[in-house]
Amino acid sequence: MKRNSIFIIGAMFILAGCIVRNSASQERLFSQLNPEEAYFRTSDGWRIHADFYPSPKKSLAVILLHQRNGDAKDWLPLIPSLIRAGVSALAVDQRGAGKSLGAENGVNAPWDTSKDIEASVKWLQSRGFNKKGRIALIGASYGANNALIYASKHPDIRKIILLSPGSNYHGLIAGTAAGAYKGEALVLWSQDDPIVQHGPQDVRIAMGVRCMLHPFSGDIHGTDMFHADPACIPLIVRYLIKAH
Repeated sequence: MKRNSIFIIGAMFILAGCIVRNSASQERLFSQLNPEEAYFRTSDGWRIHADFYPSPKKSLAVILLHQRNGDAKDWLPLIPSLIRAGVSALAVDQRGAGKSLGAENGVNAPWDTSKDIEASVKWLQSRGFNKKGRIALIGASYGANNALIYASKHPDIRKIILLSPGSNYHGLIAGTAAGAYKGEALVLWSQDDPIVQHGPQDVRIAMGVRCMLHPFSGDIHGTDMFHADPACIPLIVRYLIKAH
């Protein structure tokens, strides 16, 4: 078993620089990484699916929350670099997406996924990540706003990374949550992205120096930035492990 684990981890390191550009390469990378599938129930009855990518260090874990119309595999370009840095990752299919299906799916899926995050945190705590500050959140688009809202109500979450947070995604208001959040945040977005409106600036105004803004050129949204500008990947990893 140990020899197989070493082989899998080695494959992760080799693939760390890969950027997933189509579904075929995405499936190949997913197969190489060989995540552990997890299922857990939320407090309101949804059965949530997630892919868990453990790191041997087990000191820090991050919950990955995809953008609208996405799923857990959107994070595949980032995950090898997280593993190499010693960060375990739980990539979640938020309710109504991927394998987390129920009465409302696709375009009708709920926008508020805070209970999915709550259940994900509890699952990671059951795996040993139960000390304060040992779980971080990374979200894209509506996943970013959900991450911010959850973190604003749970002070144990001390670090979040937001890709393309929006001013108001169907009632998920960034500025209000940022004003209540006491931790620190990195915000990445494309300057010509019309979807975010002034969401990144709202977060910065509410948080002040605890928020680091990093704009990119163009109009790319959410995890699509991994393909358009791979430089965002080491930036995310460095910020996540900084002063940890």
